[in-house]
Amino acid sequence: LKVKYVSIVDWEVAMDPLRCSPNFHGQPHYDCALIQLSETKIAFVQLIFFFTCNIPALDETFQFALIQLHTAGIGVHWIDQDFDLIQVKAISHAVLMFIPMKSII
Repeated sequence: LKVKYVSIVDWEVAMDPLRCSPNFHGQPHYDCALIQLSETKIAFVQLIFFFTCNIPALDETFQFALIQLHTAGIGVHWIDQDFDLIQVKAISHAVLMFIPMKSII
């Protein structure tokens, strides 16, 4: 999956690949991203799996991602005192969910 964004270095549109692979150069690699949960809420997530669903009767193709939520997007987080960064932690693997890939921001 390639995500477009505006670089704050030169204000140009750039693209960055997001990966989720159990065997990326011999090692598991699951990128993290931000998603739009609602009009006013965003969440940190880890990408687990991408897939496309084609429904011939509707003549449409839908793209989904299986994700694991991280704590910062749901109101539970900690501030690192030394670096003033928000620390996030994965929620249990039992809390996986499917989202439309257009939710990734």
